[in-house]
Amino acid sequence: MPTTGSLGVTLPPALLPTDGGRNDEAARRRSTALRPVPGTPPTLVQACRNALAVAAASYGGVQVEAVSAGEAQALEDGTISAPVAARITYARGRLRQIRAAEVDCRLDGDGQVVATL
Repeated sequence: MPTTGSLGVTLPPALLPTDGGRNDEAARRRSTALRPVPGTPPTLVQACRNALAVAAASYGGVQVEAVSAGEAQALEDGTISAPVAARITYARGRLRQIRAAEVDCRLDGDGQVVATL
């Protein structure tokens, strides 16, 4: 069951913590530095990171990182679609679980995050 952040933002399934953890290639890739792709302004990336942090907190999220993942686009409904690469580190007792994914962060005309897909 996804947890909502401010303005009802939910974590995309790819960023939700899992019950277990495997030490596989995908896990190793998630632990490397996020590589920004120019295009989404830093203010939009920061707004998305903040919304993800609020949503991740109830799952034990202790660190949220985000970088631009490409060009932001204005949509017909007046929202902005901002691609963001995100990584969330969750506390699991003495261990940490890392989840990473590219997120389509949707913002309204005021720069408030209204959805993360």
